[in-house]
Amino acid sequence: MATEQIKYMTTIFLLVLAVVILVVSGQVLWKMGVGGQIHDLASFLTAIKSPLVLLGAFLYLIATAIWIVMLSRYSYHFVYPLLSLSFVLALIASRFIFHEEVSWLAWLGVGVICFGITLIGFSGR
Repeated sequence: MATEQIKYMTTIFLLVLAVVILVVSGQVLWKMGVGGQIHDLASFLTAIKSPLVLLGAFLYLIATAIWIVMLSRYSYHFVYPLLSLSFVLALIASRFIFHEEVSWLAWLGVGVICFGITLIGFSGR
């Protein structure tokens, strides 16, 4: 029975990780694609036609499809909090892709999120 539980938890974790990676990658592509150039409706309409923005939207679509399948199979109260991993990955992207300054308090918050995810993981099915 323990082997089934490990397989169950591993499957959930890998699916959530896939959703998180796709969502954060999509948002990174959106930020790169718009380049801070949206000032009015015309610039918005131009920005959303950017290949990077469109690719980001496609990644979001794939993430949404995976998420819908997950919602049909797993407990919502269990899987939804695991999406907080997106905050962790987004902070890492902010620092290492966009070279933004990230405070120690934000890194501490990432640690708290990871601790919370661990607690959720131990909560079982």
